[in-house]
Amino acid sequence: MPILAFFPVIGGNTKYQPKNDEERAAIKAFDDATTVYVDRYKENLQKASGGVRMVELQHAEHYVFLSNEADVLQETRAFLAKLN
Repeated sequence: MPILAFFPVIGGNTKYQPKNDEERAAIKAFDDATTVYVDRYKENLQKASGGVRMVELQHAEHYVFLSNEADVLQETRAFLAKLN
């Protein structure tokens, strides 16, 4: 079964601006740890036998289908069109 997977660009959501160097360092540490986890997940996902299409979305929030609705619809339609 083919897979379509959406991922936010790590650190790409810049709505929150850190108040000081301590916050900036904490956010960077969190983003670095998240990157390791997500990269490992993507690597494992690539092994799917049906193939996988991974889409990275700039400025995506937790509910990517709301924050990036147009991108999600476009990619989903293109993905489904290739299944026929």
